[in-house]
Amino acid sequence: MTNGIIPTIKLSTELTKVLADIEMNGIYVDKKKLSEIKTKFEKESVELENWLHRKTKLFMGDTSINLDSPEDRSVLFYSIKITDKKRWN
Repeated sequence: MTNGIIPTIKLSTELTKVLADIEMNGIYVDKKKLSEIKTKFEKESVELENWLHRKTKLFMGDTSINLDSPEDRSVLFYSIKITDKKRWN
């Protein structure tokens, strides 16, 4: 064994001990804080989605783009409309 691997093995052993302790004893989850984080995440997600739709409208004008569609994203990002999906894949 080289000296370079020893710190990694020690870290791995320490992490395994911590994870085993969590598995045996459980962890405390602050439900109020978790709810606050969820609310903040959902708000940021909606804001980001709205921003993306505004930018898409700015760049594409009247061309309808579904950001959930890989084909539509390729039109937006690369100005390429996919005609052969198997080849593109």
